[in-house]
Amino acid sequence: MKRKLIPTLDRVVVLEDDSPDVTPGGIVLPDGSKEKPVCGTILEVGPGRVTDQNELIPIRLQRGQKAYYSRYAGNDIELDDVTYKVLSEPEVQCVLGEEPEPEPKPRHSLDTVEGLVNMMRGA
Repeated sequence: MKRKLIPTLDRVVVLEDDSPDVTPGGIVLPDGSKEKPVCGTILEVGPGRVTDQNELIPIRLQRGQKAYYSRYAGNDIELDDVTYKVLSEPEVQCVLGEEPEPEPKPRHSLDTVEGLVNMMRGA
């Protein structure tokens, strides 16, 4: 039976991205000199936090998002020879998202006198 980590409250389970073994210049790094990762993929998300009035505030993070966090944030947990990072929602500084495409603006607005003049000038 495969085991998995199930986060509680406002916590998330993150699989950290591997830090490179070789620098862009071709120098091989020993394990001790590698920097700790600061990003990873969110694998599991807890239900959220509970207020003093017993109301559940759902977590805004989602599975599959790329999360960025402080180098020493959270706790490392090893399960089946894989190391995971467990972070609370406030420890995640940002996630990688996509910007929506801006809606195209009309070239000229004929609703105003300035728009009509600009159209006649060819601007």
